[in-house]
Amino acid sequence: MILILSIELTIVVGFFNNANALFHDQESNNNEISNTSKEFIINLFGNVSSISNEYQNELVKVKESINNNITIVNKTDQYIGKLEKIISLAKEYNIQEEYKPLLNNYVNSLQNEIESYIHYKNYILTGNNTENKLSLELLSKALNYETEAIKEFKQLE
Repeated sequence: MILILSIELTIVVGFFNNANALFHDQESNNNEISNTSKEFIINLFGNVSSISNEYQNELVKVKESINNNITIVNKTDQYIGKLEKIISLAKEYNIQEEYKPLLNNYVNSLQNEIESYIHYKNYILTGNNTENKLSLELLSKALNYETEAIKEFKQLE
């Protein structure tokens, strides 16, 4: 809940910063949008990292206690839902032009991660090794997109 509120707050702050910039000169406008875009990306990375760590910690607890496959699937569904909300908010955000490729790569990373976890759930439920293989391939693809996004972010700093 805090994660979603944080992203929504970032969007609202960005909206007010952009509205305020209409009353300033063009250079000031570009700087404010750039700073807001950068803050949004930083918050996006941080929020995804936070929910990812939370998910991984929950899985460790489940696997150490009962190894209940249904609980793992339910936790994975919750994680996927959180990622989908983040993607939705990220797609709606009006980001500065030079940050768009970075955001697109990061969203692609998250979408591949979601697809990976869908196959992971199928593997957990069926034991089908093909599902596990597809999950790992998609997770690798997600990592490649994320690496590219981080590289692009560093170039903009």
